[in-house]
Amino acid sequence: MGYRPWGGIYTVVSVNKITGCSNNMSGSATVTVIPIATPAINMLIAPGDTVCEGTPVTFTAIPVNGGTHPTYQWRVNGLLTSDTLNNYSYTPVYADVVTALMTSNAACATPVRTYTSVPMSVIAPVAPAINITADPGINVGKGQSVTFTATVTNSVSGLTYQWLLNNVAIVGETHANFTSSSITDKDLVSCEVTSSGICVVSATAAGMQMDVSSEGVTSPQPSPKEREMVSVFPNPAHDEVIIEHAEGGEVSIYDLPGQVILAFDKLRIRSVREVLNVSHLIPGIYIVQVIKRNGVVKNVRLVIAQ
Repeated sequence: MGYRPWGGIYTVVSVNKITGCSNNMSGSATVTVIPIATPAINMLIAPGDTVCEGTPVTFTAIPVNGGTHPTYQWRVNGLLTSDTLNNYSYTPVYADVVTALMTSNAACATPVRTYTSVPMSVIAPVAPAINITADPGINVGKGQSVTFTATVTNSVSGLTYQWLLNNVAIVGETHANFTSSSITDKDLVSCEVTSSGICVVSATAAGMQMDVSSEGVTSPQPSPKEREMVSVFPNPAHDEVIIEHAEGGEVSIYDLPGQVILAFDKLRIRSVREVLNVSHLIPGIYIVQVIKRNGVVKNVRLVIAQ
């Protein structure tokens, strides 16, 4: 009887090779053909094949054509482990290769053994490097507005911010800058920055201790150059002229022949900004003369327009 590559019901017929006589034998046989099964492994990795350094990972082998009782072996970088279940847990390092091997007991499994490998990518955590600045500085007056800015100086992404006052989180202050006019003396201002992604890392900048004067905001002192400056505007002027000087002084207005033409020949400017009425002056060119407290004389040309 020849081989037939499919299943079915077969009977036997005997044939005499000399006489050529044949006879159907009683009974029959049923042949079942089982198809070839190719074993395979689908790998489930939790939390994934890219993890932060120090993260445990669980590998689960999902069998395909494994039969009723497949057996397993696990290898890391080719070295056999002691685990023989369909799952394996450990903490990988960078470039580890994890291999699951399965032996199938399925009927007609070809080949009987199969494997699959997973290369691991392990990322080292990087903490944000933070620099804090204060504008106008850490020495301020009571009630003065101060803007603090946190700058991250290294390559980290997905940043979130939380400002702290005396090590306590300030509600709602979650941006890269923070402005306040209620800072008090010796307050400690700092900022916690957190990166996102595979590795979530937080770092807190060294705090800035504030030096707040009880006298309040003090005006900056003019520089020597600013003390020398005299401004007269508008120029040309019509009805009024404004004279600005850092420290004040005595002011006179002369016509071109040199005659004093102000009703009061000398006007002492006590403030840094004084408005003078010049509506009574005849249109023409005049000289505004400022004699400062140190005796320095400044002359400024003034035009009175029609």
